[in-house]
Amino acid sequence: MSKPPISDRDKSLYKQALNKWGYEFQLVMLAEEFSELFSLLSKKLRGRKVGHLELVDEFADTQIMLEQMMQAFGVDEKTVRSYRAMKLGRLEELLLDKEVQKQGGK
Repeated sequence: MSKPPISDRDKSLYKQALNKWGYEFQLVMLAEEFSELFSLLSKKLRGRKVGHLELVDEFADTQIMLEQMMQAFGVDEKTVRSYRAMKLGRLEELLLDKEVQKQGGK
């Protein structure tokens, strides 16, 4: 399932946030959001109870900050989608290659 493009409203909000708090602060916020998501995933991996909505909330926060930083650093969304497709193609090749190896090289 493909993610819809970033809306003009979201782009405007990202620009306003960058203007209000600055690049450095927002970059720290990106790191903080990634850290919070990683912490929840780590807890879940260790068998601790983590609510589904807690994960959804942190994924949303992380995605918002990532999109904001893409905009801040002039990273074009269309280009990222293109690279993403290329990398998924490589992943698919690797997975297919592993299947061949599992089957004894047949």
